[in-house]
Amino acid sequence: MDLKMAGKVAIVTGGVQGIGRAVVETLLSEGVKVVIADRNAEKGAAVEKEFKQSGQQVAFIAAEMIKPDDIEAMVQFAVDTFGSLDYAVNAAGYAIPNMKLVDVKYDDLVQMVMVDAVGVYLCCQYEIKQMLKQDTPCAIVNFSGNSGIVGSSAGLAGYSMSKHGVVGLTRSAALEYARTNVRVNAVCPGVTETEAVAGTRKSFPEIYQQMVDRIPIGRTGKPEEIAKAVTFLLSDASGYTTGAAFVLDGGHTAA
Repeated sequence: MDLKMAGKVAIVTGGVQGIGRAVVETLLSEGVKVVIADRNAEKGAAVEKEFKQSGQQVAFIAAEMIKPDDIEAMVQFAVDTFGSLDYAVNAAGYAIPNMKLVDVKYDDLVQMVMVDAVGVYLCCQYEIKQMLKQDTPCAIVNFSGNSGIVGSSAGLAGYSMSKHGVVGLTRSAALEYARTNVRVNAVCPGVTETEAVAGTRKSFPEIYQQMVDRIPIGRTGKPEEIAKAVTFLLSDASGYTTGAAFVLDGGHTAA
């Protein structure tokens, strides 16, 4: 399917590794110009150089997703660099080690909620402001998780709270701007074979196998599988879709 995305401009937060990087690669393959935003300036510069060496239209900006000034600058950078902002993928996230609700430290909880929920809110705020200035169809995809759809007894109360918040934000933003040129959806991945999960597989094989055993289709997700769903939600092929929370977890939350 030709998604007709060539020439469009996207921001991908958290795009230097994991699912975020897979999203960048998939969008670039569709001819999209991509701004990667991440707090890791060193890695971001290296990723930008790598993509540019293969002839891709990509630019990196260092940004903290809990700083409004950084987010505003990120959006302006996209417009200044490539001329518009058609798509936004808010994939940056932060997680603390799994632990019981009563054991989580206040500062760790606040940091996680600020990045995973408030940061996504701020990104939507500045992205939508820019998109409303344009007269072309625009779309945002926020990253939640299957922990944003159901609860968890595995020491993820704070994480689940943040991810539920992203789903609520997405649905509310979609309704608020349903009669404009902006659509807002969310993706809710389950366990996906990112660098962190690969580390768990290597260092804690029993824990990794327990995670896999809970997935009905019997395997973890691939970053490119999540990226393809994100790309579809951004494209005009999903033009009748807004306010959705797409679950991509191998059937885990269906059980």
